[in-house]
Amino acid sequence: MAKKAKRHPYEPSYWDADVLREAKYFEVVLESGEKFKAKLLGINDYNLLLETEEARIFLPKHSIRYIVLERFVEEEGGEA
Repeated sequence: MAKKAKRHPYEPSYWDADVLREAKYFEVVLESGEKFKAKLLGINDYNLLLETEEARIFLPKHSIRYIVLERFVEEEGGEA
């Protein structure tokens, strides 16, 4: 029986879906500069279906400037 090739955890064609599904909540920054926290409900090639504190949003990917998955806080007197 032939061995299956081991799948890389983040194949390039699925990076956005895999990474966003793994994150419980993340911050979305729109091209307009508006920011909000959201949770991924669904995704396709062009859109994200998100849940925020206020509503469910169907968001076109082209309206997103970037997404912050985690914030790293530098501790006082120490290195990050």
